[in-house]
Amino acid sequence: MRPKYLVINGTRALATSFFADLVDFRVVSWDSDADLVLSVQNFDIDKVLQVFGTFQPDLIFVFWPEFHALPEGLFACGVPVVAAISDWNLGTRAILNHLDLYDLVLMDREGARRFKNLGYPNVEYAPLYSYEPGMVHAPDDLLQRPIDIGFVGNLNGHVQRQRAIWIDRLAYLHKRHGWVVKVATGVYREEYWRFLQSCKMVFNLTIRSEMNLRCYEAPAAGSVLLLEEDNDETPWVMQPNIEYQTYTVENFEEVVANLLSNEEKLQEMAVRGHERIVPSESYKAHAARIIDLITDRVPRARGTRTFRAEIGLQEQRLWSVTQDKYAITSRSMTRDSIAQEVASEDESLFLNSLAASLIGYAATQPNFVVTIPGEYWQRVRMLLQSALAKWSTNIAVYFNQLQLAFSLGQYQVVIDTAPSAFDAITKANTRQAFAGAIALAGFDEFRSDIESVFSDLRVGHLDKLRSSFFSRILVLRGDCYQNLQQWAQARQDYQLALHMMPHWASIWYKYAAATLVSGPTPDALEIAKDAIAKNPLMISEQIQLYGIAAQVKRSDVKALIAHHIHNLYQISDYFAQGIQALQNIDQALGGSREAVN
Repeated sequence: MRPKYLVINGTRALATSFFADLVDFRVVSWDSDADLVLSVQNFDIDKVLQVFGTFQPDLIFVFWPEFHALPEGLFACGVPVVAAISDWNLGTRAILNHLDLYDLVLMDREGARRFKNLGYPNVEYAPLYSYEPGMVHAPDDLLQRPIDIGFVGNLNGHVQRQRAIWIDRLAYLHKRHGWVVKVATGVYREEYWRFLQSCKMVFNLTIRSEMNLRCYEAPAAGSVLLLEEDNDETPWVMQPNIEYQTYTVENFEEVVANLLSNEEKLQEMAVRGHERIVPSESYKAHAARIIDLITDRVPRARGTRTFRAEIGLQEQRLWSVTQDKYAITSRSMTRDSIAQEVASEDESLFLNSLAASLIGYAATQPNFVVTIPGEYWQRVRMLLQSALAKWSTNIAVYFNQLQLAFSLGQYQVVIDTAPSAFDAITKANTRQAFAGAIALAGFDEFRSDIESVFSDLRVGHLDKLRSSFFSRILVLRGDCYQNLQQWAQARQDYQLALHMMPHWASIWYKYAAATLVSGPTPDALEIAKDAIAKNPLMISEQIQLYGIAAQVKRSDVKALIAHHIHNLYQISDYFAQGIQALQNIDQALGGSREAVN
């Protein structure tokens, strides 16, 4: 008899790819492609199980808990729980405090290594990516394919910082060599498959040295996979430079030129990669291995459900990208629900988490500064003050106080109180002091950097946390000065932030803007160049900088940005909206559009 799995998150399509013919399953998800769609009303595992009547699962399999809120009571329902976590680098703090409540956690090789080192023996490696059967295409037509190098994937410059630099380099190679280079994003299913099947080579750069989707999809589609040489996971499955092609920063151009000039080698590599991946590395093949691992390891003695774990579950909901996440978080737990004595630091973390969820919930309401009553904000402030009374170096509390004041337009309050936050950051001497929930934190450079610290035990990371929070608050204060039209002070704060975190491209763009506005200066063009070099795909920031340059009559900065976006447009229609935005600015200000024509 097949085992019965209740699959949480993901979709029926994903669950079918994994478990078809192996498991009898039902899918519960925030996505509409599910047997039961989660909502605030049914956010409880007992209610979920009641819906399915006689279907009583042997196991609950959770996809991507780093991103999606989990039903209440999940770890108390008596059914073993297994999690598949992909983007641990973006969601470490969302999962860290309750990770040992799972019977088994599956990650890529680097994630398994890191979290085992952090003291979680229930974390194991398992392949979590593969290819969809519909994209399988033999490489017989490889040499007739119209695209020499293709890339398809996430172009979020905040998350994929290194990828952004490489996309810009691909645009340069297209211009220099005349190679047909195309970049696609936001395409799915058949359109996605057709794109890969049109490429001779597919460029890939992983973020965790993992064997990601493209590592499977490119060979399955009959293309040659181009992958960074120091990728850790893929050589366990495929032979480098035989079944896929490696590259480095130094040799990329030479490697591509050699392959394009040696059609026999290109064809042979595509064939060997295709034969290696199809069908032995399908989702179904992965699932069979995962089921064997589950049979061997589940159930196990779980960790104790401590107050810290409860805080972790609450913050997991706060960090999630789930619909109604803040409403769920703010109602899901009260201090009275935990009948135990707790440390003052944990009490502080809890109070701060509740305040952060209330700030986030308010921000989802239209025109919240006006529509949310003052009593609501007073409650948030009292929670934050109580959190500080319990633990004076809970750095997230200071951050949330400043973020709240900024969101309400209280810019002078931020300017006046930021020194207290700086003082607390200096005094904080543990990583836990920086672990609290942060309101309204998207996946930007700040978030990425602090997440990386909590997944690593290396010495010196406390300094990185201090620098990250120092810089982020300096930027927040700089934004306040900017809103008050005090551009010289804004420029000074951005410059100080850059001294600590010079790789944060977003600060470079703010620094360039403040430099342009604060007065005539010859270095504005060089700062703009540095900003683009740090992250070439921050198009909205480039458009904003272009508008400022137009207002202050800096045609050199305008031409730089226009030329850059135009080059990107040559390899992807995605950037057409950027060119249109620049033209709209010129039209509104009555300027010339020659730079983008």
